[in-house]
Amino acid sequence: MVYFNPKKMTRKIALLSICFILFSDSTYARTWTNAEGRSIEAEFIELNGGEVAIKMKGERYEIPLESLSKEDQAYVKSESQRRIEVAAAEARKFMGQTLINGKVLVFKHRLSEENKKIAAKGGSGWDDSFASGYSGDWIRDISKHHELDEITVALGIPDNFDPVAGAPIFVQWTTSDRKSHVQGARAYWEDCRDKGWILVSVEGSPDAAKTWSNSVFYAGIKEFFEQLHAKYPGSEAWPVATGGFSGGSKICQWMGGLMSELDDVNVKGFWIGGCNEALFDFALEDMSVSKSAYRDKKAFISSGNTDKLVSDRYRENVEAGAKDVRLEVRSEIYSGGHRINSPHFRSALDWFLD
Repeated sequence: MVYFNPKKMTRKIALLSICFILFSDSTYARTWTNAEGRSIEAEFIELNGGEVAIKMKGERYEIPLESLSKEDQAYVKSESQRRIEVAAAEARKFMGQTLINGKVLVFKHRLSEENKKIAAKGGSGWDDSFASGYSGDWIRDISKHHELDEITVALGIPDNFDPVAGAPIFVQWTTSDRKSHVQGARAYWEDCRDKGWILVSVEGSPDAAKTWSNSVFYAGIKEFFEQLHAKYPGSEAWPVATGGFSGGSKICQWMGGLMSELDDVNVKGFWIGGCNEALFDFALEDMSVSKSAYRDKKAFISSGNTDKLVSDRYRENVEAGAKDVRLEVRSEIYSGGHRINSPHFRSALDWFLD
């Protein structure tokens, strides 16, 4: 004969589920009746296998599900399922959006006060010594700072995304010729989706071209990872790669270094496609990135054999620059001109996870 006897109930310390985290502060006091007709007043906490966790007088107890009345068993199963569904829906709400597997979301997001200041002033220790002596106008222009309140985010969610298990993340940067990371990201979407990678790009809002600067890029990607880590405990371990093609592959050289120095961003590799210049020295000199930010990471360098913008000498310079900051380099050449090579990119994603 089974009775409700708190003194004989087994108390257990256990890892609580997402449902318990979400609902433990709510009141679910109700009358519970066992199979013998004895009753108590207690709050329902969770169903864990065949054990029902309840809270009575501030204490947690676990009792066998089968010891309850049929009505209480039905209630426990129904309520547990409801909470699972609510928790699953809540887990897909991120940065004010509802994540949908197999879709790219493009949305606006307000910066924190700290990241607004970064967008307006740049990062700590930033200088323009290299940029001011550089022959190209674009690198001087991209060093400018801008005041802004919000960013535009492109966020692609792969088909098999599970918020609990997580997924690797690819952060994409686009050439300054286009001045829209969000538009440029779409060229990588199908490959990221097929490989199970989250795709991310950030830029200034409402006008990306007018706020095209390192300070905005840095503030935006810092905001993204801060939101990610706050929402998903354990996301600090999700693998991260960054990269781009042509001018985007140049931007990734310093932005990847800056990302590596953010708290708990697990950068694994750099995708460097169609690149004719090593700019890791810009990261070290102007962005105050430490060489240690690149150590034990990988760089996949992809070049076309008929690319008129990337000669063998330029490619070799990029390889040398990557090796100089202690990146593990894999350099591959495809048959074609100045365009993204999908097989190379897909191989890079796999290699970063090896």
